[in-house]
Order: sequence, then C-alpha cells, then structure tokens
Amino acid sequence: MAPLPVPDVRAAPPAALPPATQGTLLDEVASIVATHLEGHPERTRIPGLSIGIGVGSLPARIVHAGRTRREGGEPVGDHTLFRACSMTKTVTTVACLRLVQRGWLSLDAPLADMLPPDLLPASCTEGFDRAGITLRRVLSHTAGFNVYSYDFVDDGLTLPTSEQLLRGETEPDKALRLIREPGSAWDYSGGGFTLLRPLIEAVTGRDAATIIAEEVLRPAGMTSSTFRFDEATRSRLVTGHDPDGAEVPFRQIPDLTASGLLTTAADLTKFWRACMPGSCRATGIPELLSPAMLADMLRDQRPNAQGLAWGLGFQLDTHGGSPIYRHAGCRPGHWGHAEGHWQGGLVFVTLCNGQKGDEIYNALIGKVRRALHRVRTAARAAVR
Repeated sequence: MAPLPVPDVRAAPPAALPPATQGTLLDEVASIVATHLEGHPERTRIPGLSIGIGVGSLPARIVHAGRTRREGGEPVGDHTLFRACSMTKTVTTVACLRLVQRGWLSLDAPLADMLPPDLLPASCTEGFDRAGITLRRVLSHTAGFNVYSYDFVDDGLTLPTSEQLLRGETEPDKALRLIREPGSAWDYSGGGFTLLRPLIEAVTGRDAATIIAEEVLRPAGMTSSTFRFDEATRSRLVTGHDPDGAEVPFRQIPDLTASGLLTTAADLTKFWRACMPGSCRATGIPELLSPAMLADMLRDQRPNAQGLAWGLGFQLDTHGGSPIYRHAGCRPGHWGHAEGHWQGGLVFVTLCNGQKGDEIYNALIGKVRRALHRVRTAARAAVR
C-alpha cells in the first residue's frame, strides 16, 4: 500500500498559534518532558539527554538530564556536545541550497560536470545514465547510489579522506556506485552525502567544514557546533553507551558531510527553527533560505510515492493534520532526533548518549504530538 501523501507547504502555508496559545503549548510540552524523564526505566542505559523545545516566537527551552557518561561523567549542560550523526545531512543540505542561491551550485545539473572525474568514473555508473546524478537527487536520496553509511575510525588512526571512502580504499564493499537508474526510486544513501564534501570543495576551492560553518552554523547562531575534533571539543563531547548501557570507546566519524557534526540541543533547535516556513519562524531566527527554496526543500521529491516521503535533506511526515519535517541520527553509542511542525511552529529536538535513545523518545514524542494537536484544536475552536 502506498503511503499517505504529505501536504505540500506551498499549498498549506503554516499557521502561527496565537501568542497566549504558544505559551500554553510550551509549558505543556516542558511539563511532559520533565514527567516522562523522571524515573524512566531506560535511564540506566541512557545516562544523559538534552532536549530542545521551540514554539512559535517564544524563546526556546532546553531541558538537560543525567550525565555525560555513566561512570564519573559531568552533569549534562548547555555546553555539552552530542554527535548529530545523520542529522548532519540536514545542515549540509541547507549549506548546499545556499550555494545554489549564490549560483555556485545547481539543483538539476549533472554533478559529474562539477566533480573530479575519478570520483564518478564510468566503472561506478556502468549501465546507468551518470548525467542523471544531480544535487536534487543526492539530497532526496533518489540518485540511485549504494552505501547506507561508513564506519567509525578507531581513535589514534588517520582519518581517510572523502575520496578514499568513495573509492572504497578503506571499505572495499562500500565503493560508491549506482545500483539503479538515477531518479527511478528512493533509497537512503549516506554515500551520496559523502560525495557532497568534494563537491563543495570543488566549486568553492575551500574546505567544506569552513563553508558549512559560514553558510549555516554562523548565520543560524550555532556557536557551539563544529566539525572539528580537537582536545577542547573532545572534552565537551559525551561518551556513547551501547544498548546495554556499557561505554562505547571513542571513535571518529570520517564522512563529515553525512554524519560529522558535533552540536548541542540549543544549537540544533536554532537550526530547526530557522528551517520553519513563513510566519511560524521565531522572532530573531534568521531566514537561511528564500521562501521558494524553503518550499522546494520541504516538498516530497520521490519519483513514484514509494518509500519514505523525503524532501531535500529532510524526511516528511504528518500528525493530526500537521505536516512535519524531521530527521534521526544513530551511530554506535549515540542517538538523536529532531522535528518541526509547520502548523503550530513546534520544534522538538532530542540528543542522548545512549544507543537506545529511541526507547525513551518513542513514547515521549507521541505525548508531545498529541499536546500540539490538542492545543491547535482548542485554538481553532476559540476563533469560531
């Protein structure tokens, strides 16, 4: 059975909640979070969490719980860094779309024309139309690539370059190649997003981490977020914990543009709010993209309505008539999720240092979504 269609932001412009109602929703969601986390049985396996809540134009609230590591860690706080994991893809997406707006990139031109020829050789596209590999298709996971994700690298070892990853020099079974005709189907590919690092560097002549910081992190006010691993950064980074709650040894992430961001709940909440369409964007939160580009980003890009509904960089969903843009991130020892609701202007971000963070999140997000639905329904009834 085909999934239900996701409302198009262009046809369903966001409706901001009245100011008093925004406060009601923010208080209710914060209360839900505090009650849900208190004494939750999974907290023994998930030592620390940070949760960001943004509603309409009100200042965000950040809730911290637990410690940076199970044994001997510091309390989780405002400056605690978490791995964004695959949520990095949303930040990389917006950076690429800003480069499109500047004329550096095109959404629909063949990427092979912009990349070094050895990164998309004939051997990796044999039998398929390499001209069909476009930025739009990479961002929406419809380019036809293999490689779900790349592995961590043990501490102390030299990180492979993106080019080495893409050629399969470190993981031979993960050399990037086409496995279906570009544009024919949806299939999640972290390998495609890893290709964006050399793409950004090829068109700008500069380091991709620097470009993403200039295009997204600084304009969005994400002052604690970084792609850099140094001693200062590492001292603020949580320790991961496996599904049983045991510590996971520190390892580095090589695929920078797919999974490499280190961030805080406050910073990721700022970014998600900056991606909120129209009148629901909070006061003081910058407009990173033009309204037309933002609408394209939050439009279902699938060619045949099969698979998960996906825009450019973001998964799309609905709840109670409220369209949602969201993304999860999970790697060994770490888990996170963020979502924004067009109707009502709610942003909800969860970061934790336990691989089973979904055990806490799944029940919590249901309560949060139902609270939004109740408040929106009451607000509509009050104006009739």
